[in-house]
Amino acid sequence: MTQEKNNIAQNIEDANKEVGVKSRQIIGDVLGFSPTVENITNVLLAHLETFLRCIYRTTEQVSGRT
Repeated sequence: MTQEKNNIAQNIEDANKEVGVKSRQIIGDVLGFSPTVENITNVLLAHLETFLRCIYRTTEQVSGRT
């Protein structure tokens, strides 16, 4: 009985790993890049930099510096 439980637990663990690998592959294909914490942080920071640059330009235009 214990051996059967161990086999079932191992099968579940293997299935979970396979699902994780497949889902990461599909998400990477959809996004066009591997969605690691580092890559997502880089994308967010790049967009933040662009947003801040737009705010700075708008502030200069409103205050008449340009």
